[in-house]
Formats: sequence, C-alpha cells, structure tokens
Amino acid sequence: MRETDGKAKRLAKIPSERKGQEKGRGKEVDRNVGMGSQSQIPGFYYDPEKKKYFRVLPGHNNYNPLTTAHIQQKQQEETRQELLKQDRNRTVPKARGSTRTACCGPRLLLKRQLGQFSSGLSQSCAEESFLVEMEKQKLIVNLYDSSTPDTVNFLALEPDSRCKRLLALSDARRISSCQLDFVSFMSLNTLDSMQKSYMQYFTPGKVTGICWASVTGPESHALFSVLDEGPDTPSCARLVCAEVMANEHLIPGPDGAGLVRGRNYEVKSAWTCAWNSNPVFSKCFSVGANNSSVVIDAFTGERDIINTKSDVFAQRFCSMTPVLLSGTRRGEILGSDLRVRTRCRGLAMTLRHKSSVCCLRLLQDENYLLASDMQGKIKLWDLRVQRCVQDYPGHVNQYAHIPLIVDSQEKFIFAVGQDCHTRMWSLQDGRLLRTIPSLHPATQASRPTIAFSWGWGGEGGTPGLLMGIRDELYWYKLGLSE
Repeated sequence: MRETDGKAKRLAKIPSERKGQEKGRGKEVDRNVGMGSQSQIPGFYYDPEKKKYFRVLPGHNNYNPLTTAHIQQKQQEETRQELLKQDRNRTVPKARGSTRTACCGPRLLLKRQLGQFSSGLSQSCAEESFLVEMEKQKLIVNLYDSSTPDTVNFLALEPDSRCKRLLALSDARRISSCQLDFVSFMSLNTLDSMQKSYMQYFTPGKVTGICWASVTGPESHALFSVLDEGPDTPSCARLVCAEVMANEHLIPGPDGAGLVRGRNYEVKSAWTCAWNSNPVFSKCFSVGANNSSVVIDAFTGERDIINTKSDVFAQRFCSMTPVLLSGTRRGEILGSDLRVRTRCRGLAMTLRHKSSVCCLRLLQDENYLLASDMQGKIKLWDLRVQRCVQDYPGHVNQYAHIPLIVDSQEKFIFAVGQDCHTRMWSLQDGRLLRTIPSLHPATQASRPTIAFSWGWGGEGGTPGLLMGIRDELYWYKLGLSE
C-alpha cells in the first residue's frame, strides 16, 4: 500500500512541474520579444531606439518611408560613422601567433639593434605600420571642366608599369559616354606636378574593362572593352594610342599608321579585356564575351574563339606559358592552352568558386593566382595542385565587378568593397591591416577607385595610394604621419 501511495504522489507532481516549465518558457519568450534584437517577426522591423515594431513595405513609399533599402542604408551609415571614429585611433593589428604591435620607426630600429626583431620581421612590421598610418590629402587636378564638376565620376585608375602615366576613366553623364584621360607624373618626389593630356577620348556605351597594351611599343596603347547599350553603340574592344592622345601635335609613325588613332573590334557583349604579354603570342588580346573568350590579333584582326559555356567576366594571360585564364559567370576559372586549335582545345585546369568570378590577378610567381567573386570571397590559388592556399576575409561584394590591386612587391592587397570601404590585407598571411571608411554615404556613384605604387613618377618617386571619389582625387602618402 505504501508503494502505491508513493507512485500516486509522484504522478500528481508531474503536471505541476510541467506547468512551472511552461510558465518559465513564457517568461523567456516575453523577454525575447522585449529585446527586439533577439526576436524576428516577418514583415516587421524593431527599432531599438524607439523600442517599437514597424511594418516594412517592399519598395519605396511616400506615406511610409520605412523600407528594406532604407533600413540597410541607415545601418551602413551607422557602420561608416563607427569606422570613421576607429580610423582616427587606428593601430597595426597583431600577426597570427605573434605579440608584436605597432611601433614607430626609431623604436623599431632600437628593437632591431637590441635583437628583439630580425631584419625581415622589422622591415615587414615597419611597412605595415606605415600603411596603417597613411593620411589623406586632397589633390587639385583639373581633369575636367570646372563649370560642370558634378557631371563626372571616376570609374577606374590604371597606371602603367613604371607608374609615370595614368589612365583615368570617368563617366561623362551629360553626353552619355565614358571619358578617358591620360595623366603623366612629371615629378619624381612629389605629386604636385601632374599633367593632363591635351585631348580627351570619349566613347559611347559602358566601359567594362581597361588595360595598357604594347602594340607599337611598350605600353603604347590603351585597350578597353565597351558593352552595348543600344543599336547605335554595339559591343566592341578598342585600341587607342596613348602618345597621340597625350600630344595632339604628334605625327603618327609608319609602324602604327593603322592603329595610332584607334581601332574597333566588334564583339558580342564585351564584358572584359586583357592584353597578352607572352612573347610567343604577342600583339594579340582577348575579350570576354557571351559563353566564350575571343582572342584577336591586333594587326590582322584574326580571331580564335574559346568556348567557355558561360559568360566571361575576368581574364588574365600567363606571361611564361601560353595559357589564358578566364573567370566565368557560373564561378569557374578555366585555363586554355593557346597552342591548341579551337576544335581540339581542352581545358588545362578548372578552379571553382561558389559565385561569379569578377577579378583575376597573377602573381610574379605564376604558380599562384588571386581571384575574387561576387560573394565577397578573395582566394589565393596554387595552380600546381589546384587548391586554395589562403583566404582574405572582410571583403564586401554582392553583384559588382570590383577589381583587386596587388602592389609591385607583392606584400599587400587592396580592394574597394560594395559598401565603398577600402580594405588592405597582408598577402602572405591574409590579415586585414586597415579599413579606410568611405568619405561619403555609400552609393554606387560614390564608390572609390584606387591605384597603389611604391614610386609614383618612376624610380625614386613617392609611394602611396591614389583614390578617386566622384570628381575628387585623394592622395594617401605611405609613411609616418607627422
């Protein structure tokens, strides 16, 4: 009898315990609802400042301006303001597995003399410290008509290999075309002396790619691809002579009589372009088109079509081997051997990203390839084993063609994200060294374009970062801040 009474008492306690657990869960739900950051209600947005839920409408509405785009824009602006505050009090991030921090030049020299730093480590630390301490300076360069300062935006800055000349591509909205300027740096130690070309080249349509081309001499021409925007502006690739554009009084020589003023090569949907610096297949370039890469001889116009089965968004020629690398819309990086004819050609390699590949950069050791995609992933590939050996976190991209920049000494990587912030990584270990916040609220028109050099104006020039925002040009000098 005692055992049955004990069982009955235990069974009677179970419902009361369940009721207590349900009450406790109800209190937790109420707390979570009160903390808007932990509770998500579809179709509603919780404002932590007003402590209220607001209905989110798709698209813009004058009666209720609270939309998803408005919320994202507000969050981006708050993040930008926080980054601006952090950028004023920035420090060099520690290396992985290291205890070193930011040091000034004399302190680094003292620690090296005391044996606390090796020569290589101290030099690397000093360069990273100088990179973090770069301060901006606005340059006054009259590239455009001062009467219409708001009608242009910088789209690309492409220096030559000696960093004595610069291709400045901008969007000329008033005449619905793109404007190409040739800028030369006349001073070796300062950027105070910058000379604009006498002539400007206007091209209708949208320029999707730009690079230097060695047609009649080293980097004698500018090559760019134009995407069609109607029946009057078909897609094509164009070669323009830089010397003629920089000096209107120059008389064309006999070697480049047919290519001096410029030449068009019609290609269906030209997404990108690349010049071939390989001596075996010199004087030719490639255009990324719909489902193919089109290799064109600059003089004869002869074409070789490489079937990629997907649109080509990025291209790069290997200078040591006759191989063309193509990054496609479906996330593949295809290597094609140019020595094999079209019908018999096979793929030398295939690398895969999870999103469309938008930029390719070969290092000096061409066994390594940098690639970025439209999910913000930046990867360093080893082409010998066809594997990713390094990632670079923090990049922001969702759908844009955003280029990567690697310095000539291959120490740093620079990229502008879709949030308009400029980020810098260490190429060796993938550390994010610095984030330069956008000077303006993030919009497509205010996205910066950048170019970096260890010596602007040639050997012995000043190292630093050039940044074009809208119609303004900024200069970040590499060195200790005063």
